[in-house]
Amino acid sequence: MSGTAPFWIIGKNGFIAQRIARSPLMRDASLHCLSSHASNTREYYNLCRPADFDYQRIAAGSVILFLAGISSPDRCAQPDAQDVNVRGTIQSIETFLARGARVIFFSSDVVYGEQPRACDESFAPAPHGDYARMKWDVERHFAQEGAVKIIRLAYVFALDDKFTQYVLKCARQSVAAEVFHPLSRSVVYVEDVVQVIRKAAEDWGRFPPLLNMAGPQLLSRVDLVELYRRIVAPQLRYTIVAPGLDFYRHRPKIIHMTSQYLPQLLGRAPTSIEAALQLETAQRREEL
Repeated sequence: MSGTAPFWIIGKNGFIAQRIARSPLMRDASLHCLSSHASNTREYYNLCRPADFDYQRIAAGSVILFLAGISSPDRCAQPDAQDVNVRGTIQSIETFLARGARVIFFSSDVVYGEQPRACDESFAPAPHGDYARMKWDVERHFAQEGAVKIIRLAYVFALDDKFTQYVLKCARQSVAAEVFHPLSRSVVYVEDVVQVIRKAAEDWGRFPPLLNMAGPQLLSRVDLVELYRRIVAPQLRYTIVAPGLDFYRHRPKIIHMTSQYLPQLLGRAPTSIEAALQLETAQRREEL
């Protein structure tokens, strides 16, 4: 990747951003990270006050990985979330574009709403919940902008994602994990996400305007836990919890997202979560 344009991650504290930053696939990249939680002023970026940032630092041709925002579906029901996830986001992206940057905006599979049948990029969105509607508002605003690519993420897996960390911690502490069911997504491996980011930066013109970042299988949380128990933590115990109606008011039970373009971009089938789990576990052992 040497010689490519600089990357800027907006929202560096999130799990996906951190994995992008330390991925071997980004080792030779010129990478800068910004966050509203940064104590260093050069790393500080606040979507509530995007005009405070010194945009002169953004060189033309830079690739902005826009991961910032309020992601909790329950938190998005509060009025101030609109200021961050829509108004602040749109203003920020427009300012980056004015500097000649290119932007990858990370949206979500929730824009499709409840989808038990396979839905690819040709399917019309039916946003479910405030978080989904906010993502869709930003997508529509930049739908005709060639310098913006939209990636709709399914649930992104790695050993250090929030749910996996919770389940494995329960296993270590001999506590039964509580697993919500039904809750099914086309789970995708984080390193596939990173590979697609690199592909977009290197071949922007041929990269599709919209990409569904979806794994090869529709998996429930129970399916995931069974994989963890078989491959990583045979001592793991869990109980199935049926969430209340309020939980599903903000998130669909099932989204079977697929992609027309992802296998071609990767040059292979997306990584299965079983294979990803084995890879992550082997790498973790090597690090220890």
